Amino acid sequence: AFVKFCAKDSFSSCSYHWFKKIPRDMIYEIKDMPLSAAEYCFGDEEKNFFLLVLLRHLFYNKPSMKPGQTPLVLIFSTSYLPDAGGAEIAIDEITKRIPSIHFVILTARYDNALPRFEQQGNREIIRLGIGTRFDKWLLPLFGFFAARRYITLSAPRLLWGVMISQASLAALFLKKVYPKIPLLVTLQEGDSPEYLQRARFGLIYFFWKHILKAADHVTVISRYLETQARDAGYDKDI
Repeated sequence: AFVKFCAKDSFSSCSYHWFKKIPRDMIYEIKDMPLSAAEYCFGDEEKNFFLLVLLRHLFYNKPSMKPGQTPLVLIFSTSYLPDAGGAEIAIDEITKRIPSIHFVILTARYDNALPRFEQQGNREIIRLGIGTRFDKWLLPLFGFFAARRYITLSAPRLLWGVMISQASLAALFLKKVYPKIPLLVTLQEGDSPEYLQRARFGLIYFFWKHILKAADHVTVISRYLETQARDAGYDKDI
């Protein structure tokens, strides 16, 4: 696979480099580069900047893998395909473009007609719950214990919470128990600041602050969400 990596000091000028064999040939370029000064370009989809964060965490910040070991990433998403929203499509598009990584997607089942387990290439989809809309409220607990089974068998290189919701609470609990595993949080919400701070008696904003505080990296799809993350107290690179 070919990747165009754009390292730039300003939005008006940048130098391009081409690399093969993601990610090992990119490590030396990524390791000393601030994420705030880098843009990862895959086609025209800026959302795939997330791939740069994944690569940096998976292959630089962690110890070397054992020979033949496939890196594992645990993804926490309150919903997933066939529920087709922006976040669900982003997960699908990103994960299928990195076949060298094994992804486990932990999500709510919602419907008894959906299989509890599904294998799609390099992705395992684990649907948790009893097959009702109440399943999302079970995710913090069910997701935590389901992920622990994978952690005991093969230490994941990354916990990835997609949006701050019930699924990301499971990732937060795991981060508390396994602090050495990096936590990446992706913000794609479209809620107003008033809703975030006041809805559900302020619990949403309470968990926003706690999840962002625990995150090692945060990615956003808009400047608006970057501002919301800063207002919630996140002070690392975005």
